[in-house]
Amino acid sequence: MTINKLQRLEQIDLYHAFASTNATKAVAGLAYESLGHAMLQEGITLTLTPMIRCQQRKLVHWKSQGEEQVPNSMNVDNNPEITEIFPANTATIYEGS
Repeated sequence: MTINKLQRLEQIDLYHAFASTNATKAVAGLAYESLGHAMLQEGITLTLTPMIRCQQRKLVHWKSQGEEQVPNSMNVDNNPEITEIFPANTATIYEGS
């Protein structure tokens, strides 16, 4: 509960502090799980790309935002992206009987 009460940046700092040490990786996992639950409660859209294994082993290079976009060897035209929308989950409060 204490992790859930922290602000998002505090949770991220907590995760980074505990993820680097073997003895505290379990706490890092709890912080990561808490962040995931918060994101799902607020609503999130995930874009998923199915991945297939090709015969040749290729290295994957991740392009960050702002870099020139080139076709990725893992994106195959036969496997279009799948978009899943998780709407915000608001609590329903019932009053009275």
